[in-house]
Amino acid sequence: MAHGGLLILFSNQFNNEGTIEANGVDNTNQHDIQGGSSGGGSINIFYEKLIANQSCIAKGGETIYAGGAGGSGSISMGSIASGNYVEENI
Repeated sequence: MAHGGLLILFSNQFNNEGTIEANGVDNTNQHDIQGGSSGGGSINIFYEKLIANQSCIAKGGETIYAGGAGGSGSISMGSIASGNYVEENI
C-alpha cells in the first residue's frame, strides 16, 4: 500500500490476487486545523497477459478534524500486447 503518489506496474503476466492501493492520508491531527486530507494516488498497470485482477483502490483521505476530504485518485489498466495499448474497463 502506498499513500497517494504514483504507482506504475509493467508485467508480462499480471496476476493480482489481493488488493493494490494508493490511498490518500486522513487528516488525523486535531491541532492541524489548516489543512485537509490528501488525495488518492495514481495506479497504472500495463501487461501483456491478464491472469487475474482482484482489486485496485485509489481513494482520497477522509476528514476527521478539519479541512476537506481528499479527492479520488485514478486507476488505468490495460494490455500492451503487440505494442498497442488497449484499456480495460475497471
